[in-house]
Amino acid sequence: MNKFLAILYDTFLEIKSGKIIYLYGALTLVTFVGMALAPQFQIDGRDIIADGMVPQEMMSMAQAYFYKSFLGFYVLLMLFGTAWLLPRYLGKGRVEIALSKPIGRIPLAGMKFIAVFCIMSAILILGTMPIWLILSIRLDIFSMTYFGGLLYAMLDFLLLYGLIFSLGLISRSGAVSLIGYFVLLVASGLLAQRMMIYDFLGDSIWKTILDVTYHILPKYGEFGENYLTILTDWSIKQIYPVWSTILITVVIWGLAAFIFTRRDY
Repeated sequence: MNKFLAILYDTFLEIKSGKIIYLYGALTLVTFVGMALAPQFQIDGRDIIADGMVPQEMMSMAQAYFYKSFLGFYVLLMLFGTAWLLPRYLGKGRVEIALSKPIGRIPLAGMKFIAVFCIMSAILILGTMPIWLILSIRLDIFSMTYFGGLLYAMLDFLLLYGLIFSLGLISRSGAVSLIGYFVLLVASGLLAQRMMIYDFLGDSIWKTILDVTYHILPKYGEFGENYLTILTDWSIKQIYPVWSTILITVVIWGLAAFIFTRRDY
């Protein structure tokens, strides 16, 4: 436990020194102030919210769309802010000190991963809850499904950072990690739409290749489509992209950890 706390504290100092934490705070502050000072929406002098001119269902849906976009954007910023942490940690002159400690390489990598996830989850909660509060007050709709979306955003970050962490463990490069993430994001999105070109492929082997590739890659685009249904009625629209992405991420992380144990530093 003491080793993990030491890594957790070191990771916090590293994130703080990177100054990116101030960007999260600025985003939250600007959004909060903007919502707090925004004028009431009126038509002919009547408040469309207070006077019930807009159905509550419509307002709830608009609220859900906003939470989906805001949580997704926050997760994306968190990925950019953490992609460089592991490569710096494994940098020459520093990794030798870390590996000289009486701790195995896989436990070391695991604790570093958990430390980053814990800190960034706390940032996600603290950065988005004030926005939920002010928006709920302004609209007079306290949507509890936000907390379901928040938990899903934490899972989203866990899986996406699991990929970036694994690529960083292998390449020791934050740039390679981010590029790899975007390549897989685009590839998974295109493969999700593969049915549209099946008629042009006929009975060729390419159908099988596309199907196999689709199933062995993470499905980040389809995973993200569940945000809206969770934020509206707590339901998950597509379960296969969720559990398959979790399984594939675990496999990728395991392979990266194995390579890490075999590498000389």
